[in-house]
Formats: sequence, C-alpha cells, structure tokens
Amino acid sequence: MKANGINKLGKKTLLGQNRKKWFAYLLSKSGFVALGSGWKGFCEANGVKTGESFNLEYIDEQDTTPVFKFCSNSVEYVKFTSLP
Repeated sequence: MKANGINKLGKKTLLGQNRKKWFAYLLSKSGFVALGSGWKGFCEANGVKTGESFNLEYIDEQDTTPVFKFCSNSVEYVKFTSLP
C-alpha cells in the first residue's frame, strides 16, 4: 500500500459504474480513516445505500491520484462510512 500511495491522506479518484470520475478525500479522525467530501455523492450516483457492500478495485495509473473502480455484486467487499 505504501508504494502506490493509497494509504496517504488526501484526494482519491473514484470511478463510477458509468466510468464517471468522482473525487473524495481520505481523512483521519480519532484513529479512524474514512472517505469524506465527495463520498456521499459518489454513493448516491452509483445506487449504494447505507449498509450495502461492494468492492473498490485499485487501478494503477501513473502520475495521478490513486484511482478506485466501483464494482458491485461481488463476493468480496469493502465497507466505508463517512466521518460525522
């Protein structure tokens, strides 16, 4: 994770179902890490409801912020919540 920068706080690119790019920010508060600004709009646009599970697949793209592609209906899943 350190080599590709996905663990660094800051801007992340999210690629939605229709390949539209969204930007969210990885934040840290009280020992928790979450995606903040931009995350709610991304979920709404991709039909993700609170409590639902899905995958975010890391895509290695040179000279950009880390990119994560939205994948639904998968056996494995990642669950994120927004910071209060």
